[in-house]
Amino acid sequence: MNDEDFAFEEIVKLDKDSLSPIEIDEAEGVFRALDNDNNGFIEPQDIKAAMDLLKIKLSEENWEELKNGINSQEDTRIDLEYFLDLFQKYKRLSIKAEDDVPLMVFISMGGNPDKSGSISADKLRSIIKEEFQMTIDIEKLLKEIDTDGSGSIEYEELKGLLESA
Repeated sequence: MNDEDFAFEEIVKLDKDSLSPIEIDEAEGVFRALDNDNNGFIEPQDIKAAMDLLKIKLSEENWEELKNGINSQEDTRIDLEYFLDLFQKYKRLSIKAEDDVPLMVFISMGGNPDKSGSISADKLRSIIKEEFQMTIDIEKLLKEIDTDGSGSIEYEELKGLLESA
């Protein structure tokens, strides 16, 4: 495995559980829309609709795991914090099911699941240089992939980098 393969594999692991601010806002909006009585909870039967609205695609096995996990709790109501935890976990499983490595990397670094948004060239530079202490010429790579010179890496630019590595 060369340095580039290691780096991008580890980038996915580095922030795999993070949600972008846009994802958090979207999830909070879905939660509030389903919290009909404004008591700060949604019911277990609302979770599938919530995940569908958030475009989370899960296998039947994952849906069963989700339902069983909720039903095994003393209080089956779901508050916002627990809902965000569920969204985080099942978003990651949904992405793995799609087997789209460039998308996984993009999302783990702050991009959006619909491939919109961008990741910071500075963040990518920092991860390569500081977190992984790699010796690759990251400046050259960034010049090659940041084709519009914005300092932000869009999905297609990152995908091109990953596919060429």
